[in-house]
Order: sequence, then C-alpha cells, then structure tokens
Amino acid sequence: MDEQQYQNKFLDFFNLEEYDNDQIMNKIKRLYERIKDIPLFQKKMQDSASRVMSDDLEMGLVMLFSYDNFSDFCGLLENNKINLSH
Repeated sequence: MDEQQYQNKFLDFFNLEEYDNDQIMNKIKRLYERIKDIPLFQKKMQDSASRVMSDDLEMGLVMLFSYDNFSDFCGLLENNKINLSH
C-alpha cells in the first residue's frame, strides 16, 4: 500500500471526505471505550505505546492507525467484528 492508498483507506475507515482531527479523535475515543477491556486489544495498545516509552493505552491506539500498523490493525478489528458504527 502506498501513501495515497493509506490516506484514502484511513479516511474511509473514519467515514470522512477529508482529514478532520477533531472527528478522528472523537471516533478513536469511542473505539477505545469499546475495546479497552478486551485483552487482545489491551496487548496491542500496550505494545504500540511502549514503542515510545509510554503506558498510555489511548496513545497506543492512536499509533495503531499509523501507516505501518494500519492494515494489520484494521484487519484485527474486522476479524473481531469491531467497527466504528456500533
């Protein structure tokens, strides 16, 4: 996936036409509330946050939407039937 494909898929995931940080962060916060108590996702967020020497799970979640992690993380969400619309 190239940078343009990532940007398009990122916007599609958040159901946006253009980048809007406030909307994205609100959706990430809602997603966090849904997955924060699921051990599989706790581990993913912990591992992600630890890369920047943090234990902030919400920061770890944000980092899972980065270019390097996006496809795998979205696949994990999909495999566990978790999306933003619920």
